[in-house]
Amino acid sequence: MAPGAQFDPDQFRAFLSGQADLGPKQWPSYVRVSAGLPGTMTFKVLKRQLSAEGVDCGEPVFAIPR
Repeated sequence: MAPGAQFDPDQFRAFLSGQADLGPKQWPSYVRVSAGLPGTMTFKVLKRQLSAEGVDCGEPVFAIPR
């Protein structure tokens, strides 16, 4: 997202609905808006850290209804 932009869950859901090759079962349950991702020295994303934090983090997390 561009700096200063606001995330709109309803608009994102409408975008997902418009994707013919993406069924509702493939939609994300939650969207976390973050300025950066935790990474390694080789620039790989630390997915285990994101999973461990879940929705209990200091950043906005939005539920995406199906």
